[in-house]
Amino acid sequence: MNKVLLAVLLFFPLVSQADDIDHDDAYRLQQSGKILSLEEIIERARQHHDGKILEVELEKKRKAFIYEIKILDKEGTLWEMKINATDGTLVSQEEED
Repeated sequence: MNKVLLAVLLFFPLVSQADDIDHDDAYRLQQSGKILSLEEIIERARQHHDGKILEVELEKKRKAFIYEIKILDKEGTLWEMKINATDGTLVSQEEED
């Protein structure tokens, strides 16, 4: 049993897929041109679902920077969208419960 626990603990860091980026790092990334500004990302997100922005997070997944945005649309549907922070393309979207 201890060998299984040790294997899980050793493997866990390898499966961590996302690192949150704080506001200072986000500012530096935007200033260096590595990611688009938050204003541009929000504009692109609203092209898919217009509504109230409830939450925005910037994460690094593998080698890509991804904005995760939650929008409550005018019909009351909550959407979670993932947008590539480098080029503004929609990576995924799903309706939240």
